[in-house]
Amino acid sequence: MNCRLPAYPLITHDPYFSCWCFTDNPADDAQKHWSDAWMNMPVWLDLDGKKYRLMGCGSQADKAPCAPQWNVTATRTVLTWDFPEIRLTVTFLTPALPDDLDVLSRPLTYIETEAESIDGKEHALRLMFTFDSTLTVPGRVDIRFGRFSHPDAQIGCMGAENQRVFCRAGDRIPIEWGYFYAAIPAGQPGTMRYGDLHLNLQEFKSGTFSPYDDFSISNNSNPRGIAIEFPANTGKTSRHSSYFCVSYDDLYAVEFLHQKLSPCWKRTLKDMGAVISAAVAGHEELQKRCTAFDEKLRADAEKAGGERYAFLCNAAYRQAIAGHKLAWDHKGNLLFFSKENDSNGCIATVDVTYPSVPLFFRYAPELVEGMLRPIFEYAAGPRWKFDFAPHDLGTFPLANGQVYGGGEENEENQMPVEESGNLLILSAALLKYRPETTLVREYLPVLKKWAYYLLEKGYDPENQLCTDDFAGHLAHNTNLSLKAIMALASYSRIMEQYGTAEEAEKFRKTAEEFAARWVVEADDGDHYRLAFDQPGTWSLKYNLFWDKLLGFNLFPPEVAEKEIAYYKKMRNTYGVPLDNRAEYTKCDWLLWVATLTGKREDFDAFVEPVCRWLNESPDRMPMSDWYFTTGEGKVRGFRARTVVGGLFAGLL
Repeated sequence: MNCRLPAYPLITHDPYFSCWCFTDNPADDAQKHWSDAWMNMPVWLDLDGKKYRLMGCGSQADKAPCAPQWNVTATRTVLTWDFPEIRLTVTFLTPALPDDLDVLSRPLTYIETEAESIDGKEHALRLMFTFDSTLTVPGRVDIRFGRFSHPDAQIGCMGAENQRVFCRAGDRIPIEWGYFYAAIPAGQPGTMRYGDLHLNLQEFKSGTFSPYDDFSISNNSNPRGIAIEFPANTGKTSRHSSYFCVSYDDLYAVEFLHQKLSPCWKRTLKDMGAVISAAVAGHEELQKRCTAFDEKLRADAEKAGGERYAFLCNAAYRQAIAGHKLAWDHKGNLLFFSKENDSNGCIATVDVTYPSVPLFFRYAPELVEGMLRPIFEYAAGPRWKFDFAPHDLGTFPLANGQVYGGGEENEENQMPVEESGNLLILSAALLKYRPETTLVREYLPVLKKWAYYLLEKGYDPENQLCTDDFAGHLAHNTNLSLKAIMALASYSRIMEQYGTAEEAEKFRKTAEEFAARWVVEADDGDHYRLAFDQPGTWSLKYNLFWDKLLGFNLFPPEVAEKEIAYYKKMRNTYGVPLDNRAEYTKCDWLLWVATLTGKREDFDAFVEPVCRWLNESPDRMPMSDWYFTTGEGKVRGFRARTVVGGLFAGLL
């Protein structure tokens, strides 16, 4: 199923090495970081002497006469231009394989090209890919270029002259340190050049492109970067294929509790030269493995929810992964840090992890363990003095302690029931999807503290924030109460494995009692209320998702049936609002509630409007999760967030 996306992923690895196309025709504008910052990657074609700009901004006269067709899979973004003479395909292949974390952690994307004649004639083709220095530092600052001798590839790199790792922390900002690499594998045709990109383009147009390098550090007003030119001639019936690689070494992954952590790929590969060697040696095998994974994910999603659902999963997959950074600590543990993109820039936000986990439980539960471990380590330390769980670990890329709300100082604007419930539920789910884990046993004391907090405070929450904090504080929140009930049942499950039968029975019995009370006290006739004390209100009860998934069976099926029937009455053009207070919704929660009855027709009723919104919303940006269900379907806020991993709920 080919549908328009609000933005197309090109190079998507982590919150910094993230480059997108925000337009259907990539020659209509520059390519950009998810935050909208310029990351220009112009691509030019010389077809039998005629010069066309395929990607990147420029004059209208240079633009190719046709726009490409897009095809986005889990690991690939494929652009196909059909000229009268030739068909040209450019593929951005990011081997984000969930069963191979060493490969997944490599910050490297293959750019593959294929040209074939479609008019039965021979054609002389040249392609030039250019990479602006804005991929490695914003603005026009001093850039250092380098060329490296290497047996497996021509390798060039660029980065800021003054390297200041972790010099800035925050939300909508690109990187300012590290080095961008480009590599032409040995045996592949191509010429690489550095410096003034305007001069490179002039020479390409004149047909005299040469490997002259301008290594000078001082910058000027012209864009500077790396250009790669290569022939792609076609025969009457033969095709021409080639590829090269781009990658990024950010030197360190994140800072965790004031220790700089190395990126995960450095466990097995010492430097970027080794990364490129491994990528070149493994290209054909990784092509096949990525094809197999793409086909598996598509088949899984189509079985669960048809072509529309497969479209959603393909659109969400790389975005959900690329909002994280995979590191390893001095003990050899994998740590998987999220960035709360386009929100407040927090790192390892618990209520961002919570909605994202369906993707990771389905395909890489080890990464869920990697999300939980740093939070548990922080919460078990002396700095976290509260009886409830923390919200975050800091501001990306500095995971040095909570910054949200009252931080470490007071309880102002904390999310005590939300985050405590999230971590207890995710711990029980981790035991289901990764039974060999030792993490839950290791941190039983903090889990116990949170469970007893919810025993007292969870059923009828006081006035506080939940994960939907943009909606403001709310007391007696019935959906938050559901989370607490699921968390108590989760702790009972944990005690069955690691505690005593008496403790497990105590929490199971309490969860059952609370569930029975909830059905009565939240009832509002043909649906259940937003808050216990607010008749005539309603909300999406997405926290009920875990009752069936984890086999708690605390609520009779009639509860989900009644809620879903009511949601269908409230459905607008682009889905069901989050609650009665506003017309906006969250697409991750829509897919969670879509699973509640287990009926395919109910699931389809939630998938279809989300697909329609992605295809029709006027806002061009990496997929949002917060948008209006009425009017044009404009985005209310947020983009490029990891929470779209929640769209995979139907695969659990």
